[in-house]
Amino acid sequence: MLERIIIDIVHNYKFTHLKTFVGDAEKRDFFLFFLFCRLVNKSSDATSFNIAELKAKGTHSIENVLTQISNAIVDEKPQSGTRQAVEHFLDTSFHLSRKALPKGMFATLTEIEQKQIDRGIYFKLADIITPSDNLLFNKLLPEIKHSLMADIESSMEEILAVNSLNEVDFLTTIDAIEVYSRVLMRLQSANDVMQFEDGFQYEEIPSDFVDLILEIGDLNSTKSIYAPFEVTAEQSLYMALEYPEKEIRIESISQTQHHLVRKFALAQAQNINCTNTYCLAADSDIKTNYYDVSLCLLQPKMDEGGDIDIKVERPEGKHVKYKEHLYIEHMIKCLSPEGKGFMVMGKGPLFRRKEKEERRFLIENNWVDAIITLPAKLMSFCPIPLVLLVLNKNKTSNDVLFINATEFQKENGDRSTLDNVGKLALEYKNRPIFSPISFTVSNHDIAQNNYSMNSLNYLTDEETQQHNLHELSVTRKNLLNKLVEGHSKIEKLLDDEY
Repeated sequence: MLERIIIDIVHNYKFTHLKTFVGDAEKRDFFLFFLFCRLVNKSSDATSFNIAELKAKGTHSIENVLTQISNAIVDEKPQSGTRQAVEHFLDTSFHLSRKALPKGMFATLTEIEQKQIDRGIYFKLADIITPSDNLLFNKLLPEIKHSLMADIESSMEEILAVNSLNEVDFLTTIDAIEVYSRVLMRLQSANDVMQFEDGFQYEEIPSDFVDLILEIGDLNSTKSIYAPFEVTAEQSLYMALEYPEKEIRIESISQTQHHLVRKFALAQAQNINCTNTYCLAADSDIKTNYYDVSLCLLQPKMDEGGDIDIKVERPEGKHVKYKEHLYIEHMIKCLSPEGKGFMVMGKGPLFRRKEKEERRFLIENNWVDAIITLPAKLMSFCPIPLVLLVLNKNKTSNDVLFINATEFQKENGDRSTLDNVGKLALEYKNRPIFSPISFTVSNHDIAQNNYSMNSLNYLTDEETQQHNLHELSVTRKNLLNKLVEGHSKIEKLLDDEY
């Protein structure tokens, strides 16, 4: 049902006629704000945007609409996602298009005024209510108001015509986020032939990693969470859904701020700070020694695995640069003296020769609490096994717990999912002396082994052989799945042809 809603919204977007803005991205994001308002109405009892009637053309002024939108956040907290989403929308700079002017009006302007428009006039929606310093903008303001109102009416007409959404009385917060995020992904993929089709491939981070972190982290008493390297913010969104009142700081390198805050508004987060920034930048203003929890997911660099169509983690090389330990160091610097960090990454940082000193730094400060080897293909677009590195700046034991969670999985379509997370959490918390899936290694022994944190270095020959057999079994299974998938595609092509 959700996918039908998503496809219908993307399809209806084609029929909007937005003329006020120059760029396609501005038109899309303007439309998406009103979709956001509609999704808030469908998923929240706390906030309501009374915008359904905006499809009635010619019955509203742009001033009334903007005032109505502003009034919806009067009772919102200063750092709430909803307040920030509205304030950011009103404060966003838009590039005025010639098409906002009535036909023939541009020709009546002076040559200087025409050049000024061609060079670019930028305005904010807040300027509609508060006069701008730009004389030409003020001169054109009546026409701009009319064009903006027509764009709002066009957007709302198409959004309210989505029958599949109209048939739903109430959306859960996670469903509302999924609708917004997936519509955004599809609209950003204009060159994808599957943009309007059922088979569109979403590259999304599943909740498995955060589910495990929530189980092992004992986060109920924490006050602040920091996500230093988000892409589309799924990890911190899962956290916000679980803890909407906690302070959450998010840095994203790819998703712009207005989309981030809209998603967190749909999650009903009350204390967020999202920025489109890079955490390792020299001018970073992130608080140090402050956050109770930090979490980060880094996809490893991958190569083709020789003659077979299987992805493997890129081996160490002279011209390959790795940054995992830079992020780990940054996380530690930002964590409070009692803070915990959770880094999902490839296995390479645990044993690469070039990074021995970085591992020594972690072990000698006794910050490495556990290393959990996860099943392969927890993300459909990243088939290799990842690890969860658990950091604890207030750790008391002088050893590292290694847990083999590769068997804790079940098939779920084109990816695996973590299974029996509760049992994994108990293994982490109890640190049993004898266990078939875990063992501890002292910091001293790790130091004697070139600070390697590769669990295979501490297994017996028999255990290593069993591990290798399991790895071969997983590879075989992945190859068989690819063969079945390829066979199904060939059969479908033949069926379509005949």
